[in-house]
Amino acid sequence: MRTTAVEKALQPPGSAAGGAPVSKDHPLSNGVRQAKALNEERVLMMAAIAQEVAEQSDRYSTELQMELKRLETENAGLRELLEIRMKEQPRPQSSS
Repeated sequence: MRTTAVEKALQPPGSAAGGAPVSKDHPLSNGVRQAKALNEERVLMMAAIAQEVAEQSDRYSTELQMELKRLETENAGLRELLEIRMKEQPRPQSSS
């Protein structure tokens, strides 16, 4: 299994596997390696999820900006039409 940049960053300095050295014949070495692998897998999964959420957030932000621009343009057009209509419409004479 290759070590990614995230995995390398999580490893303490001077450590190949990231922890206290355990001999391969030690009874806990397999369990420790499995636990570390599981933790690394979880961290990588969380990093992937965080990246996906950030990308979705960026896409949603872009959609909102586009919608806002569209609404601003529509609003400006409607205001122009209202202004034209108000100029063309005769004002009622007040009977005083």
